[in-house]
Amino acid sequence: MINKQIDKNLEKKDSLVVKHKPRMKALKIMENLLLISLLVVAIWILISSFNTSEQSGIKILNFSECNNLSLEDTTICLRNYVKSFYKYQLQNDSKVMTLEEIKEEGGDCRNWAFLYKSLAEEIGFKAKTFAFYNEKIGHRFAVIYDDTGYCKIDLLNINCIEFENEK
Repeated sequence: MINKQIDKNLEKKDSLVVKHKPRMKALKIMENLLLISLLVVAIWILISSFNTSEQSGIKILNFSECNNLSLEDTTICLRNYVKSFYKYQLQNDSKVMTLEEIKEEGGDCRNWAFLYKSLAEEIGFKAKTFAFYNEKIGHRFAVIYDDTGYCKIDLLNINCIEFENEK
């Protein structure tokens, strides 16, 4: 009799295990789907973080937002503004391009250097462009400066130098 009772309990237990296996399998599938979803979201967040501006994560829509900043911050701001529409495209050097033409068509180092110079001067900084040429190739970049130092801005690359105060 005890053996029969044990057999019945084992049968009951086996049937419960069999009944719960589909539920366990469904839970495992749901768990895996949740993990995959979280992974996809994490990857999306990581990728989208690379598409923001390097310095601030804020897209500069108007270069006048670069007013009243330090020399280096202004240069970074101008670069971020230009970066929003930057496209390198060789142009005829005899053609003077407007901002709208540069935005639409892109420009080469000459166009970008003169654009940086104009934008910097418009918001109160001093600026010059420098060029060097040989028989085969040439290049031009802008330098924005004030009493605190200067920043060389070459296409989308910036290098700022702060003047040391004499003691």
